[in-house]
Amino acid sequence: IVSDAHDKKQIRVVVSSLLRVRNTVRERSEEAPEVVRNAIRTALSGLIDSAQNALAIEIIGETNQQWRDGVGKDLREFSTQFPFAPDSESSVDPGRFTEVFAQGGRFDETMKWVTLLESQLTQIQRGQVLAGHDLDRRMVRRMQKALFSATPPGCKILFLTQPLGDINAVQFVLGDNDPLVAKSTQDASMEWVPSDSASIQIKGFPVPGNDAGVDSILSEQGNWGFLKLLARGTPGTTPYKDVNYQSCTWNSFQHGGKELSAGGAKAQAALLFRTTAEPNPLEPGFFRHEFSDEVFGAR
Repeated sequence: IVSDAHDKKQIRVVVSSLLRVRNTVRERSEEAPEVVRNAIRTALSGLIDSAQNALAIEIIGETNQQWRDGVGKDLREFSTQFPFAPDSESSVDPGRFTEVFAQGGRFDETMKWVTLLESQLTQIQRGQVLAGHDLDRRMVRRMQKALFSATPPGCKILFLTQPLGDINAVQFVLGDNDPLVAKSTQDASMEWVPSDSASIQIKGFPVPGNDAGVDSILSEQGNWGFLKLLARGTPGTTPYKDVNYQSCTWNSFQHGGKELSAGGAKAQAALLFRTTAEPNPLEPGFFRHEFSDEVFGAR
């Protein structure tokens, strides 16, 4: 059934034939006496119901199995990796992320025949899309809208760094090959992509016996570095020049294996940033999701 759904022929013929037979039975039995009419309709409708039930069971079972063996296998793995599982130490490879979720990618290609079978289940009034799979569809559409307006996936971000306390300078670095470097209160913008590393550094933090102060850096190298760095800080919202920025504040800087602090206050640095992407993929919790193993269930 699933393999047939790829060419969109036989499954439609089968469903339309069952519906046509049901209508024919109803029409042809109209002129029969009521007792005979009811008997004919009950008997033949029962046979048609049995055929539709069997067809629905096949569609549901085969679709769920094909889903688990295909794109669902990737989604199941993604559910255990960053950014979908924020606490995971492993990360989704950006290349696979694009292959699966880009517009026209593997998820969309799979949905073509899934949507066809869904329409056939609707026609015979058997089976339904499971709530978990419906949430998966919504999640993918949100990611596509937010991240896949360009290739590679990502979104444009405007950055603004802010030193807090007595720090002489704050430097934010995003990217690997041609990194963006934002210093002090300097505005900088660039296209963020999931493969970017990221770091936030404070310079010249005062410590006793060191007039020049010390430097300290928080860094997340490799895929999803920026989101991982944000996860280590405290999120918030900060107005700046009549515009609301997302903010992230870090206070876990160390030097020589010890936490940096002065006068009982921890060393802190903040980053302000905003994006025109809608929905906003940089909002805390945007990617948190556990994908479902199945598509259809009984109605």
